[in-house]
Amino acid sequence: MSAIGSKCKYFEIMQYQCDLTGKKIVCVPFARIFKRCVGRPTIEVTPIYDTNGDPATSALPIDDRLKFKFKYRSES
Repeated sequence: MSAIGSKCKYFEIMQYQCDLTGKKIVCVPFARIFKRCVGRPTIEVTPIYDTNGDPATSALPIDDRLKFKFKYRSES
């Protein structure tokens, strides 16, 4: 069973960390998870819960994240 309570909802936003490598911009996506419960402020729980609302067991290693690179060419 999920850790999500009946009065709480979880929301996810996808953000990107981008770096300029030579003439390419390389972006790596990462998700941030927020918990909103009735009568309480919304809080970020990214390191605590996974995208299903279950307690997180580990973070995604940096080496695994690197395989999700997005490459863009500049038009200059």
